[in-house]
Amino acid sequence: MDYIFGIQYYRAPTPLPEEWEVDLENIKKMGFNTIQLRPQWRWHERLHGQFYWDDLDRLFDLSEKNGLNVVFKFFLESAPAWLYREHNCERIDLNGNKILPGAIGAMYVGGWLPCFDHAMVRREANRFINEAVNRYKEKKSLIAWNVWNEPRSRPGGECCCEESKKSYRTWLKGKFLTIQALNNYLGKAWGEWEDIVPPPKFEDFSETYIWRQWAMWSVQDRLKWVYDHIKEIDKIHPVITHVGMCSPYQDILNDTSNDWMNAKVVDFYGSSLPYWTGEFHTMWDIEGKASFKEKDWQENFYIVSLIPDWIRSISNYFWINEVYSNNWYYFVKDLSPSDHNFWIWNLIACGAKGILFWQYKPERLGDESLCSGLVNLDGSETERSKEVEKIANLVNKYKGIFTEYTPDKADIAIVYDCKSDLISRIEDTTSDNRDRIIAGYRYKDAIKGIYAILWEMDTPVDFIPMEELEKIRAYPYVYLPCPIIMSQEKAEVLREYVKEGGTLISEMQLGFRDENSWVSKVRPNCGLDMIFGCRENIPKKLEGFKECRLVKSELKLKVTGIDSSFQLRGAEAIGVWDDGSPAITCNNFGKGKAILIGFHPGINRKDKNCREILKEIIPLKPKVEISDHSGLVLTKKGKANGKDVIFIFNYEEKVQNILLKNPSQNSIKDLFNKAKIRVENEKVYLTIPSREVVCLKEEN
Repeated sequence: MDYIFGIQYYRAPTPLPEEWEVDLENIKKMGFNTIQLRPQWRWHERLHGQFYWDDLDRLFDLSEKNGLNVVFKFFLESAPAWLYREHNCERIDLNGNKILPGAIGAMYVGGWLPCFDHAMVRREANRFINEAVNRYKEKKSLIAWNVWNEPRSRPGGECCCEESKKSYRTWLKGKFLTIQALNNYLGKAWGEWEDIVPPPKFEDFSETYIWRQWAMWSVQDRLKWVYDHIKEIDKIHPVITHVGMCSPYQDILNDTSNDWMNAKVVDFYGSSLPYWTGEFHTMWDIEGKASFKEKDWQENFYIVSLIPDWIRSISNYFWINEVYSNNWYYFVKDLSPSDHNFWIWNLIACGAKGILFWQYKPERLGDESLCSGLVNLDGSETERSKEVEKIANLVNKYKGIFTEYTPDKADIAIVYDCKSDLISRIEDTTSDNRDRIIAGYRYKDAIKGIYAILWEMDTPVDFIPMEELEKIRAYPYVYLPCPIIMSQEKAEVLREYVKEGGTLISEMQLGFRDENSWVSKVRPNCGLDMIFGCRENIPKKLEGFKECRLVKSELKLKVTGIDSSFQLRGAEAIGVWDDGSPAITCNNFGKGKAILIGFHPGINRKDKNCREILKEIIPLKPKVEISDHSGLVLTKKGKANGKDVIFIFNYEEKVQNILLKNPSQNSIKDLFNKAKIRVENEKVYLTIPSREVVCLKEEN
């Protein structure tokens, strides 16, 4: 499959039919090769058994006329009114109240959202799937079925009807076999399976912890159901899905999903590209945007690399399915052309094999009015569309390179653990944030923050899901952010890793809780105290600052958030608190080292000394060594067809003169023709314009 560079076009009722012909011609002229259509069940089967396909028929014909591929994205969540009337399939919240179906921005025509735990709902949906797949599977322009838009269990109360309770109990039976085994695991006293219901209060950590794991399974089960049904009819076209907020980024309590699980049941996986790193209060009130128009852009641009780096860890071939064409609401500033320039090349440099924008024209209705359009409502171009057209031309020109390009393997891997993430969110749940999607709790701040620090240090990072922890053997350095949950099985993998020569760096609360969410008697648990040569004291929340000092270099850091200290049992204190107690420990074990940090560096990343301390602990060098520049200039390196490909990003509003220290022995070419290259005495000097991206390729 060639490199996919596409854009979302149609979500009924807009754009209107009289606009389609001209729009699709212009989409092709701009350099896009793919459009995405978003058929809503409610729109196409308004009366039971009577299907309307005229709009999609014409759009498929126009796509083929213009040489455009089509991604068909099912929208089963927007269900017909007759479905609710005939089958009483509304969701029920935690308090037993019926959640009435309605319209939201993504499903303007209504019907959001039936309970898919009902067997009859799935049978009715299967008829709709049958009709659609049989009708369009032979179309030359069709390249993929997208089975579910941003699979998730949201909000926390979805769903507690009798069918969902049965599904939950069946899942528990499959996992624990007997009610007594479940009681023993959680410390409960249920008499029969029918006694078990979703927890009405999140203060019960154990019940909430296990219930939301069922929610992850439930999301995966929906994907597998639709995937299997499509494959029964069409065995040729790939069946894909994409998440909205990927696992290291989502609110795992109120936006529950598990990317690793989901990716197992589709042909390949993808993600949207939310460009904010903080809280999402309203469409016009978002903290921490990765946009050059924001004064704190430098603190937030890491997210554009974190998302594809994570998705690559669970799906070698992946697309980014929603790159926002503009901001979310017309009250706020438009995105800049430079935002798209840096977003797109970051995604490609991280290994994305397809990019789809959301969307061609801004929305005209509902709470997404004037949202995310690349062009104006009348189809006229914008500064953003002009920039994207330039990017599209380069992608098309070098599609052979970008299709084959793979980022180099990093020297450090960050482990993402959904269970530690979940228990952290439960611990941090309050009456204020219980029902609100949040991004600012300990686990999320820790994992995003440590990635951001390494990103700023120009240090490539790979991710490893905890489910595949054995992959750490391939990395000299492994980092565990906020690893609250630990099992004996995973602890053995960590033990062997260090014993065989790896360097394991962990943040505080390593194995603070056993796998069932209970607080461990010894911390680190599962024998990890022997590997790290210390035991952890009970962590405390800091009211203000506490100073950590490296013993050898005298570097100091003012720590906020939560801190802990350690009882040494063979380890060395390489960092101490202001009272002299151990703050960072290092222990030699076997051929390797185990380092334990008594705070969350990611939460303290705004202090520049935090980066310097990490450099002492993790002495890594960038894959591409550059010098003579100032400000934020970052690199990404990989290979295409056996040749080196290097991306250099000049984030600053000034020209950068750069010395490339370790170029290939062969000559290099600037694919984008944006840099001035001078070679003297086997050294390569580059002059890169302000806010520009350079792509260098090794030549024969």
